Amino acid sequence: MNTKWHREMIEALGMMAKKSRIVNKLNAVVAHSDDPELRKLAEKLIGEIRATSSNTEASAPKEMRIGVPTAKKALDYCNSLAYRE
Repeated sequence: MNTKWHREMIEALGMMAKKSRIVNKLNAVVAHSDDPELRKLAEKLIGEIRATSSNTEASAPKEMRIGVPTAKKALDYCNSLAYRE
């Protein structure tokens, strides 16, 4: 399994940038990852980020507990696979 896309999702969820930029990174994960669970999480996150009224330039999606509730689950999943020792 290529962990590059797990790290890409971690990066996207930590970004303080425009929604479109974050969604583009998550779209790349959906398009290129070979992990079906990761793709499902990315698709759900895309919907949540688009629907939230919070400003992603002021607060990263991983900090939006109400607007993006899947972020915590996605980070836990990605960290467990991307940084195995």
